[in-house]
Amino acid sequence: IARVKTRLKSSLPREVFHNNQHQLPRPDQGCQYRKIQVGAAHPGDTRAAGKRRLILEINLKSREIREIYFSDTHYQAGSFRRILS
Repeated sequence: IARVKTRLKSSLPREVFHNNQHQLPRPDQGCQYRKIQVGAAHPGDTRAAGKRRLILEINLKSREIREIYFSDTHYQAGSFRRILS
């Protein structure tokens, strides 16, 4: 998380998380969800990136992180855990 906060000072994570399955609350006005891969796949995993993701609710103007959610099962229903607010 410390690394993510440091990187935010220079650039936003590229990948937007659209929350298409509505598993997370709607982001606040002026905010957007961005996703970051965490770690790599385990041996034998069919996906190189693995299944763990951080989803950040970021205020686009100030780059403040409003919320952080973690999923270790690649967005399966009920898999998100809020770890920072």
